Amino acid sequence: MKNGFLLIMGVIAAWAGGCTRVKMVQAQPVCIEAVSQDNLMRACEKMLVSMQFQIEKYDEENGVIRTRPLRGKQFFEFWRSDNASGFDAAESNLQSLQRTAELTFETQASRVCVTCVVDTRRLSVPEEPIRSYYEAASLYTGSGLSRQRLNIKERERGEIRWIDLGRDEALEQKLLTEIQRLVKKGIK
Repeated sequence: MKNGFLLIMGVIAAWAGGCTRVKMVQAQPVCIEAVSQDNLMRACEKMLVSMQFQIEKYDEENGVIRTRPLRGKQFFEFWRSDNASGFDAAESNLQSLQRTAELTFETQASRVCVTCVVDTRRLSVPEEPIRSYYEAASLYTGSGLSRQRLNIKERERGEIRWIDLGRDEALEQKLLTEIQRLVKKGIK
């Protein structure tokens, strides 16, 4: 049953995301006329919070909003919107991912320009050799009726780390597009 589920998830992931990540054009800053930096920053903070991001740094003086790392959306979390492409959705369901967003605001004459950078990281757990086919399913997790546990040997704990995957240009573009939509709705 587990093997069938994994096979189905693999097929869905390949179909949804393709075999390679499509390189997107880096998101350009969005410049908005006739809006104050303070009002725009407050609106962007609300937008990020509505996407389940938690704000780590909100600095009006330097024009920066930075979020805490957000775990990637899973297929059953229909209320979340942090996967901006099919590849990102597939990867978030097959790997443990985190994304951190940083918005930078710069006032230029009568407009405010917003730059967005989203960094992505993947959890790396040391490999455990498979000694037999029947042992494979229980190498890392102990399943029960209520929860699963990650079981790592003490010597391997120091080898667990987050690997930088670079920028998530699709989510950057999605956030900047959402900022433009907020402005059209009417930020004063």
